[in-house]
Amino acid sequence: MNSKKHNFLLNISNKQNFIDMLAVKLEGAGVNVTKAVGDADFDIVMTAVNYSKSINTVVVGEDTDLLLLLCYYFEDYDFSMKAGKKKSTNIKVVKEHLGIDVCKHILFIHAILGCDAVSKPSGLGKTASLKLFNKSMEFQEYAQQFEKLPHEISKEEIEQHGERALILLYTDRQIDSINDLRVRFFIEKTSSNSLFIDPKTLPPTSSATKYHSLRTYYQIFQWKGLDENPCDYGWMLSNG
Repeated sequence: MNSKKHNFLLNISNKQNFIDMLAVKLEGAGVNVTKAVGDADFDIVMTAVNYSKSINTVVVGEDTDLLLLLCYYFEDYDFSMKAGKKKSTNIKVVKEHLGIDVCKHILFIHAILGCDAVSKPSGLGKTASLKLFNKSMEFQEYAQQFEKLPHEISKEEIEQHGERALILLYTDRQIDSINDLRVRFFIEKTSSNSLFIDPKTLPPTSSATKYHSLRTYYQIFQWKGLDENPCDYGWMLSNG
C-alpha cells in the first residue's frame, strides 16, 4: 500500500520493522550494524571513537548533538564529521578552537538551552551559553555542578543551580528568582508596548525551570552512557 514516508514512520511498529529490515540488508552486504536501544547519538559517537583508534574515521550526520558529543569524547586520534555535501570537519581543530574547558562542559552548555529531549527557553540563542561560559565564573560553577554524579548532588540542588544558570543567561542584574525575572520582563514589555504580550516570549516560570533543569541533568548523563531512571528527572511514563 502506498503511503507518505512521514505518515508511515509515525507508526512505531512500522518504524521498528523498517529498522530491523534495513539492518538485515546492511549486515547481508557486510556492513557492521549497531541498533541503539537508548540514545542513538551516544552509540554513534562511541562507535566512531573506538574505530578512530585504529583507522581514520568519518562520522556522517547533520545533528548538532553529534558534533558536540564528538568534541566531548575526542581523543587524540584521526576522525572528522561530514554533514551532507559539505567538507569534512576535523574534530581536533574544532576542539582546539573551543578550548579544553569548554569541551569538558559542552554537554551542559548545549543542553541548558534545549536539544532533542530538553525544552528551549524562549528568547535565548544557542550561542548564549557558550559566550556566557567564557566570561562568567559563576556560570562555570553551575556547569561543574551538573557534572556531579547522582549520589553527589540532590534533585533540589539541580533545580536551584539550573534556575540560577538560566537567570544569568537572561540578565546580568541581581535577581532573586526566575519568577521575579519573569515579572520584570513583563513590566518592561508592557511599559513600552500596548499590544498583547505572548507569555511564551517571557522567561519560564519557576515550575517549568525546575523540570527543565532536571531534564538537562538527565540528558547530560544519557550522553555519558549512564543508566538513570527518567521518571526521577522530570519525565513521566505514558503508554509504555
